Amino acid sequence: MKSKARIVAGLLLAAVAFVAALLPNLSVAYAEDTTGLQINALSIEDASTHAQVADLLAGQTPALKAGVTYALNVGYTIPASLQFSPTYLNVRFGDGLYVTGLPGATFTVGGISNTSFSNLVTTPTGTGTLPYGYPGASSEKNRSGDLVYMTNNGLTQVSSRGEIQFKLDDAVENQSASQVIANAIRVSLSTAATQNIDPHTSSVTAADAMTYGFWADQSTEVLSKGGTTSTLQVSTTGSKVLTEANSKTTVQVVYPSDMELVGVNETSLYNTAGTIVSTTDDGTNKTATVEWNEPGSYAGTPTFKPQIKVPASSTRPNNSTFNVTIKNLTMSVWNDTPNVNRTSANASSTLT
Repeated sequence: MKSKARIVAGLLLAAVAFVAALLPNLSVAYAEDTTGLQINALSIEDASTHAQVADLLAGQTPALKAGVTYALNVGYTIPASLQFSPTYLNVRFGDGLYVTGLPGATFTVGGISNTSFSNLVTTPTGTGTLPYGYPGASSEKNRSGDLVYMTNNGLTQVSSRGEIQFKLDDAVENQSASQVIANAIRVSLSTAATQNIDPHTSSVTAADAMTYGFWADQSTEVLSKGGTTSTLQVSTTGSKVLTEANSKTTVQVVYPSDMELVGVNETSLYNTAGTIVSTTDDGTNKTATVEWNEPGSYAGTPTFKPQIKVPASSTRPNNSTFNVTIKNLTMSVWNDTPNVNRTSANASSTLT
């Protein structure tokens, strides 16, 4: 029995020694060397003219406009040690940008051809961080968020030009031509074992000056003394916008000092009369500021119906006229930097 015990113990010691001898080799095999896997070109161009908008590797910030299709051009090197191992390109388009075209001309996860990539691993399906359920799941503007491609096996240099296309969503834009959308684009590389290799993040400038205009739907109305306007109506022109929750939408009404502002009805968004929060009088005209509570929404443009009363005791002669002006519309924009919102700027509409 003693002899057998010694033999078993000896075998166990030999096995432990053998495993210990293997451990250094196993450790070296697992420690992946990603040196040389790096991005060497990263830029944005106008997808139609191919004019370069910004070199992101050089630290330039792209100035983008709604309605224009842009391309994200990416180049990266793969070291010989990883040439036949899985490598991936990772792109994230943040709030305010959405993808319109991809390599292989497909948004469907799976194999693709005629490009430097073999597979679309993750397709953009939204960031999930925009408010009010915007955009809808089936909307083209919901194609933001994460995008992952597997590189074709055997490549040491990858270049994707004009394939990854995107647009700026004007729903997040305010009236500043220098509005900053932070961390809008993020690009990195990865392998099966190592994530976030050579990451690059860029903000973008939303270069549109988004303001509102006015359109007089009904610009004239005839009143008797003691009467109140009921058909005067002004619409607003401009694109839809994500508004700030619990903010105020305001507009100003200018009318003669001898008239009375009964109220202002809004008939497109709020469908209610606004609250007159202040009135000033310069001796010739009164200027009233009227506001509505904005709950936060993907909002279109308001329509205003001012109710101006001519006092029964008015000394104005019959057939005389007076003007009513709508101006200084302001709507608050969700999460905008700088926080300047959208206004009607110098636009106004005068009714008679």
